[in-house]
Amino acid sequence: MARPRSFDEQEVLLKALDVFRNKGFRGTSLTDLLAATGLSKSSLYDCFGNKKQLFLKAFALYRQARLNFLQSHLENAPHIRAGVEGFFQALLAAPAEGCLSCSEPAVISHDKEMGEILATDQAELEDFLTKELTAGQQLGNISSAMSARALAHSLMVLYQGLQHMARAGTPAQYLQEAVTGVLTILDPVGAPEKNCKSDGRLQSQREKPAARTPSHRIKPSQNKRVLD
Repeated sequence: MARPRSFDEQEVLLKALDVFRNKGFRGTSLTDLLAATGLSKSSLYDCFGNKKQLFLKAFALYRQARLNFLQSHLENAPHIRAGVEGFFQALLAAPAEGCLSCSEPAVISHDKEMGEILATDQAELEDFLTKELTAGQQLGNISSAMSARALAHSLMVLYQGLQHMARAGTPAQYLQEAVTGVLTILDPVGAPEKNCKSDGRLQSQREKPAARTPSHRIKPSQNKRVLD
């Protein structure tokens, strides 16, 4: 009979995630992971496999937490435009190492499996934003001068660029001005901002965000910790 685990798998993944974000996938050694997680080599291999598999499990944890984080901003804002801005303002206040998917592409692109997972992650985030922006255009609180997909492309570039430049030490005021400027593409021309929460008709028409994918690895109270 297999012995029960004496450690919390999610806690181990959170610790491994911190190491990967600080040192990158290539720069992280087995010694680093053992020191951070407190596991023996045999326990780490038995539970998580090799370094690559541990990274992928930690990345899955990160992806779900980021989606929860974005959804919470959209769901709690008075309208989609405010939710998107709230999300980016939260990124500005977060540490520069917050985005794992932004820091690893050049390192893991040579690995087919990891490259495919990264591409899927970016496509899913873009699809989610496109769906939300389409709903905002239908309500009139997001500009229709560009397609929702094109707006999502712009937000993806802003998201990735913001993280890269923050990691490079770009001054906060510079990044704030960039976020404020880029987000003006969402503003409808000559249309007053509509509040979906105060207008029952508009609220009922808004497409709800995609349902969160349940994950036993993620506790709601730890979403911010994963992203910090």
